[in-house]
Order: sequence, then C-alpha cells, then structure tokens
Amino acid sequence: MIFQVRALNASGRISLRLEAATAAEAAAQARGEGLTVLAVRPERGLDNLFAGRARFPLLLFTRELLAL
Repeated sequence: MIFQVRALNASGRISLRLEAATAAEAAAQARGEGLTVLAVRPERGLDNLFAGRARFPLLLFTRELLAL
C-alpha cells in the first residue's frame, strides 16, 4: 500500500510517498531516513481502492443465479 507521509527534515517540511504494509511501517521508514514524522495517511487512488479485498466469486454467483 502507498502512504503519503508528511515530515520535517533539516530544511523544513516535506511530503513523501512510501510503500509499506502499514502506516506504522511507513512512519518507521521515514524515521529511518532521519525525518521527524508529522502525519501518515494512505494514499487514495484506484490502485488502493480494492487492495486487500477478496475478489467477488462471479462464477459461483452466476451458477447459483442460473440454478434459481
């Protein structure tokens, strides 16, 4: 999943995009780069819209509908 991270570095406030499994992992990655993390949130987009969801069993649904 992609996360939008707002952080502080020596020159000021920055915004990064990091790929991580969880928000805590994204924050840890940013801290590992020497940044002070201000906020972490999942990036919205079509790639993340259906991430982690099981696919709809269309074939099974069609067969059950046909049986009716």
